[in-house]
Amino acid sequence: MTGDLQGHTDIGVATFLFRRHDSTVEVLLLRRATRRLFRHWFPIEGRIDVGETPEQAALREVREETHIHPAEFFREQREPVLLVDLGLSIYVFVGFTNPSTQVVLNDEHSAFAWVNPAEAPIRLPLPSQRAALCRICEHFILQQPEETLRVF
Repeated sequence: MTGDLQGHTDIGVATFLFRRHDSTVEVLLLRRATRRLFRHWFPIEGRIDVGETPEQAALREVREETHIHPAEFFREQREPVLLVDLGLSIYVFVGFTNPSTQVVLNDEHSAFAWVNPAEAPIRLPLPSQRAALCRICEHFILQQPEETLRVF
């Protein structure tokens, strides 16, 4: 997400991107390099541009911030959630990529880490992020996700 919010809506997107290798599952976290929340770890996030669907915005942000094209992509919930800690509504998405996929960061981030989902909450600064990750682990990692939530 760029620092310039012109052309963006007041609704955001967040994507928790996972990779699986045998019995190991890891979630991708990005360390911010921009002024806002500098050096904090986040999932892939951004705002919806005017004229974009939430799905288009989430996929654009994944590609812009990591150069990854997910193999599978889901909505975490059907409706946006209100992030009380940021005063923003966001749509949360879940993506899965191949274990050999390479991450290429843009200038908004200084580092990335593939982290065990059980260890990721200590890195996430916002309660709403930790709650989303908990829901995702329950409904997308420990069990098969609902097909009605599948984007592709």
